[in-house]
Parts: sequence; C-alpha cells; structure tokens
Amino acid sequence: MCEMAYVAKCLCGKMVMACVDNPAHKKDTAIEVAASIKAGYAVSRVTVEEVRAMPFCENHGNCEEPTP
Repeated sequence: MCEMAYVAKCLCGKMVMACVDNPAHKKDTAIEVAASIKAGYAVSRVTVEEVRAMPFCENHGNCEEPTP
C-alpha cells in the first residue's frame, strides 16, 4: 500500500508544504492542512513518491500569479 501525504501548492504550482498522512498524527496533520487552506494554498492528497518528485516554490509561497 502506498503511503499518502498532503501537499500545499503556491500559485506557481510548486510545493510550499507537505506532510505525511499518518493516522498517529492526525491532529497535527489537520492543523497543517487547515493552516495551508487558510493561507490560500491549494491542498491535495498525493503519494509520498509524488511529493519526493515535486519542486519547492523558490519564493516561499509568495508568488503573485501562476507560472505559465
């Protein structure tokens, strides 16, 4: 079975936050996901392998428009 994670993406489409979806830490995961949504990031659930291949936002989530 694949291990899953949540990722938050900036407007540029790059990752600004990732956390593993571990049932033992569901409260911490919920806090991080909620904070990411509140900050305006798009959050999705993906495999950990997908997270490892994702680039990080160079602007630390401060992009003002999508990258073409």
